[in-house]
Amino acid sequence: MYSRYFLNRLGLLVFIMFVSLGLYGQFENGQGTPEDPYQVSSAEELDSVRDYLSSFFIQTADIDLSGYLNWDPIGLAPDAWGNAPFHGYYDGGGFIIENMTIDNQSDDFLGLFGYVMDAEIVNVKLENVDVSGTGTGVGALA
Repeated sequence: MYSRYFLNRLGLLVFIMFVSLGLYGQFENGQGTPEDPYQVSSAEELDSVRDYLSSFFIQTADIDLSGYLNWDPIGLAPDAWGNAPFHGYYDGGGFIIENMTIDNQSDDFLGLFGYVMDAEIVNVKLENVDVSGTGTGVGALA
């Protein structure tokens, strides 16, 4: 099993590769502001929310997460590795996020959003969700 340090460093390397190739953080519409929130209409865009933790988002379509075998929560508890909570605004627009699975027996703060602080999450509908863990703060939404 890989250490969290190794996985964080590997994630940083992948992030640098995506930035250099121009493949990172692409939202089709929006600027991430209150007046013009990023529009989230796919699983890939929802996954990119974690890279803009203080931005504004609105979901514009139903999203199926069945392609993610083990969803990584958006926003992590602050720690020595520089993890940060979600402290933005997410409006689910009344659309559905379905087929989310999280099976993690060792981490805390598991859900669609892992750790939130001074955030607002509204109008989110979850269906067919399976979240299991033994840590602190385990739930479907946050």
